[in-house]
Amino acid sequence: MSFPDAKYLKAVMMVLVLIPIVTGPLTLLGIYDPVYQIDADLKHAILDSNLRFFGGVWLVLGVALLVSLKELRQPNPLFQWILFACFCGGVGRLASMVFFTIPPLPFVAFTALEILVLPYLMVWQRNLARSA
Repeated sequence: MSFPDAKYLKAVMMVLVLIPIVTGPLTLLGIYDPVYQIDADLKHAILDSNLRFFGGVWLVLGVALLVSLKELRQPNPLFQWILFACFCGGVGRLASMVFFTIPPLPFVAFTALEILVLPYLMVWQRNLARSA
């Protein structure tokens, strides 16, 4: 299977890395994050605490992914592990859809990206490193 040059992977990743860098700080707003629009009954201290925690982790993950983009033409465990972590998060989102309910459309799109696109990007980067 042939993959495009590293500059195209870098361009794709520069767009995708904006997701955690923009939404991470929003998630730090906890239950006041405008993306969630949580009903007043669900405003709970544990939920707020977890959202803020994951917002901070998500932001740092985005920055780490940005840093990893410098080394796309060589073995890049940081890049691979970050994308794998996000893939696993997508599996968790999918499980939530199966066992709970379908979330708003943006979260369905995130799930599709995490499960369908990220594995391709991981193989693309690995192929670039082998070819170099």
